[in-house]
Parts: sequence; structure tokens; C-alpha cells
Amino acid sequence: MANFPTLTGSVRTHRDWNYTHAYRTSREDMDTGKRHAYYHRATPLMRWRVGGESLPDADVVTLRAFFAARFGGLESFTFTDPETASTYTAIFAGDFDVRANGPNDNTLWLEVAEIG
Repeated sequence: MANFPTLTGSVRTHRDWNYTHAYRTSREDMDTGKRHAYYHRATPLMRWRVGGESLPDADVVTLRAFFAARFGGLESFTFTDPETASTYTAIFAGDFDVRANGPNDNTLWLEVAEIG
């Protein structure tokens, strides 16, 4: 499995705190009125926003090549959380949308989502 690339510029990686915890639970409602619930996943899946507003062209080329090699969000890769240094199996959860601000100055945010 491929590792998320190391970039040269001022790329920021942070958790997207606007996400909801993705616990997977099931429940069964009985005819007697009882309900049985149980979980399939004890911890939520993580999600990150990766990128920045002043990325150099070299980092955009690296990210575009990595994104294309994963066929967008179809192939998983290993992502390391910069805060905890924990590794996760993840996919891209959005499109590759880059905006050129000027020479060697680009804005790009990618959504990276853990898969369970």
C-alpha cells in the first residue's frame, strides 16, 4: 500500500473538526417492545483536510500524481496523522480542485478519510 507523499512546501494538515463521528451501530426492535443495540466499531473514523493556500507548483504536481495513481478515491493508502504519528488506512473523499493564485502559488485542499 502506498504512503501519502512527503511534501516540500508549507502544507498544512489538520483534522476537520466539522465532521461527525462515524460509529457503526445496529439495532433490533422486538415485537415485545425491547430494543437490542450493539456496535460494530468502538472508535470513530477520522477525517483530515490536507493542503494549503500557498502551495508551490512542485507540491501540487506531487499531490496530483498521487491522487491520480490512487484513481481518486478508489484506492486506499497509508496516512500518518501529524498530531499523533498514528497511521491509518485512508482514501481521498473528494475531488482534486486546485486554484492557481500566481506563479508558484496555489490553493488546494484535499479531504482524506479513514476507512474501517
